[in-house]
Amino acid sequence: MLRVLVRAQKAVGLSALVLVTVSLYMVFVYAPREATGDVQRIFYYHVATAWNGYLFIAMVALSGLLYLVRKDEAWDAAGRTAAELGVLFISLTLILGSLWARPIWNVWWTWDPRLVTTLILWFIYVAYLLIQAGAEGSPRLKRFAAVFGIVGFLDIPLIHYSVVLWPRGIHPSVLRESGGMPFPMLLTMIVSVIAMTLLGLYLWGRRLEVEELKQRVQRLKEQLLWP
Repeated sequence: MLRVLVRAQKAVGLSALVLVTVSLYMVFVYAPREATGDVQRIFYYHVATAWNGYLFIAMVALSGLLYLVRKDEAWDAAGRTAAELGVLFISLTLILGSLWARPIWNVWWTWDPRLVTTLILWFIYVAYLLIQAGAEGSPRLKRFAAVFGIVGFLDIPLIHYSVVLWPRGIHPSVLRESGGMPFPMLLTMIVSVIAMTLLGLYLWGRRLEVEELKQRVQRLKEQLLWP
């Protein structure tokens, strides 16, 4: 799967470029202006980055499981690079959410259950990356990081169902309320999510290429030092 992703980079990158351009047009031109004003247009990329954050965290958990089963270093690298993108997209989600919240709720941050559980997810995978940073050459630490990444994924269902578990929160539930969303807004959201997903996969593929090159360089060094 990883090699297929790397080999498909050109197609994925071109598709991402086209769809990101289309989504920009749809967000700022096609989608109607919402009652709260143009600041609502942040919503489309807020949802897209949140989805990608969840997607790449899920890939961390899956890669960690496969690493524990197969003991293949490629899956450890896949989990580590997916976590980098997961943290990036979750960071963007929190930033865009704050930019959207300020004019709507008159605060940059509120201790809403969904926001708090998302922040916890961010801290979990920053910690995961710190563990991975110190795990080079240590299979034991890599196994610990894999387990940590799998357990951390359990926070995602908690984020998703936080609006049900704590109904007094002020964060809207997009999936539950999208039935009443005008079609142009719904279509814009879907295109934006797909565009960001392709962009994320493209970046992940490029990052995996870098990891593969690093491994090749390491093998060449070992051959030169130990003929």
